[in-house]
Amino acid sequence: MLNDITAASMFSYLLVFMTDIGLSPRNAATVMLSGQIADACTTIFAGELVTNLSLFVVAFSVFHVWPSKTTEEVKNQYRWIAYSSIFIGCIFVVVFHIGTKKPRLKEDFREHGHQKLAWTY
Repeated sequence: MLNDITAASMFSYLLVFMTDIGLSPRNAATVMLSGQIADACTTIFAGELVTNLSLFVVAFSVFHVWPSKTTEEVKNQYRWIAYSSIFIGCIFVVVFHIGTKKPRLKEDFREHGHQKLAWTY
């Protein structure tokens, strides 16, 4: 949510800036829209690249570490690929969760005898 509010504020100021330097409102809006379209295409491309490249690396390493000769060994290889991919995904979730933890206050005001302030006078 904070990201959306920040982006909306930034885009508003950027539109004002572009009109202040001489662009017409229509041209300023076209520049902003083209930036949004480029961002959307890049996000899709980067997401697919990261997802497919990481799966390729996992599969490549599994196929070369444990060469297979029977269908049962091939099934085991695919299981290793699936479990490895799930494990890597869980690691990313844990790292993301640690990185986005809300900061907490170091002291609790209720322990010091402070009372809540009334909303009325």
